[in-house]
This record gives sequence, structure tokens and C-alpha cells, in this order.
Amino acid sequence: MSRRFNLGERAHIDGLFEVFNLFNRTNYTHINNIFGAGAYPGNPLPAFGQFTQADPPRQVQLALKIGF
Repeated sequence: MSRRFNLGERAHIDGLFEVFNLFNRTNYTHINNIFGAGAYPGNPLPAFGQFTQADPPRQVQLALKIGF
């Protein structure tokens, strides 16, 4: 969301409000796809197929921009 406030004829201030991952949902980005040293499907690593990374949680950003 943004809003502009005029300061005379030539200047203005823009206020900005941004939210990323609004509902704070876990968004996984990487899965461990290394099976292991053994033969498939007999001996996988314990972490095979598990999620290893996720995107950041909810983030809020406020900003002011001055234009003239």
C-alpha cells in the first residue's frame, strides 16, 4: 500500500507499507535429494526426502520517499 502527501507544488512524500508472506505460511525451497551410498531402495540416508530450507517468515517493511 502507498500514499502520497503533497508538500506544495513541487515536493511530495510517499509513504509505503509492504508485507511479505502475510499468512506466515512455511514455504519450503529445498529437499534433500541425495539417496546415499547404498543400492536403491535398500539403504537411504536418514535425511533423504526431508525439507532442508524454507523461505523467510512474515516480514513487514515501511518506507518514506521524498520527491522534489
